[in-house]
Amino acid sequence: MDIKAKSTVILNSLFIFIFSFFTQISLASSISIQEKQSSSHSPWSFSYFGLYSQEFDSIDKGGGRLSSYNYITSSYRLDGDNKVAFRLPFSINSAGFDDFNGNANQEQEALLQDFIISYTDYNLILLPLDIGVYWEARWYLPTSKFSRDTKMISRFRNDFIFSKYLTSRNVFEYTSKFNYYYQSQSVYKNDFTDENGFDVSVSSRTKRFYHDHWLSYWYRFSHNFSLGFLTGWEDTYYNKSSVNEGRNKPGKHEYKIGPQVAFELSSNANFIFQISDNVINDENRDELGQFKTENAEMTLLAFVRF
Repeated sequence: MDIKAKSTVILNSLFIFIFSFFTQISLASSISIQEKQSSSHSPWSFSYFGLYSQEFDSIDKGGGRLSSYNYITSSYRLDGDNKVAFRLPFSINSAGFDDFNGNANQEQEALLQDFIISYTDYNLILLPLDIGVYWEARWYLPTSKFSRDTKMISRFRNDFIFSKYLTSRNVFEYTSKFNYYYQSQSVYKNDFTDENGFDVSVSSRTKRFYHDHWLSYWYRFSHNFSLGFLTGWEDTYYNKSSVNEGRNKPGKHEYKIGPQVAFELSSNANFIFQISDNVINDENRDELGQFKTENAEMTLLAFVRF
């Protein structure tokens, strides 16, 4: 084989290697660390999601309240990347203390939450720079007690996850969950028992928009174990009303940062554990990153597919 032929073979081999490498990265870019598809061969599938959280300072009070938001999902796959789903959500909260209720020890409770109808596209589009896009649209029906009490008509949520694989191990993800609340009224009567045991009744504003979004960096040690770090924001805006005109204020803005770990027990069960430091912009923004017990929270997200 002459030098020219050898050069051609080498160049072709190099081209194939580069093409294969970037094809693998491109395909990986559309795979989210968080959202996984069911391996079921049937178009119908079932899954469970659970979000369990506990505040660090409530543990110091001698009985931190463990809160959970869960749903059971029945999904129908339209094709390889698209599905419609029906989710039955419920929350289970243990007895104990939390920040919202101060020193009042809360009883254990189980509550039905707002029913969800959703449409998902796991690979909506591949953007330039090989950025994969996951998209989900949700429609919430007012089946929870809180939604009925506030007379909410409906809620709409739009989710995006933008995934960028720098290499097979280094991954950036930006997650955006934007919520719009369609309300029948701008205020509602809010009855509760304060931390001193007194019954309180106030007029509270109903939500208009809520946006939870964060940027995550992940380092994948293997296909089933990753370590990461997140930084994010939560923005909440309320409706205005003459009933509480004197107490109207700009939207509430919260910041959060913290480490996280993602792991899989099987192809149908993956989990994310997070410890986050949460502060409010107008109150304690300068405490961000200090992980004080009154600001820190631990969360476990469970994704199980049947």
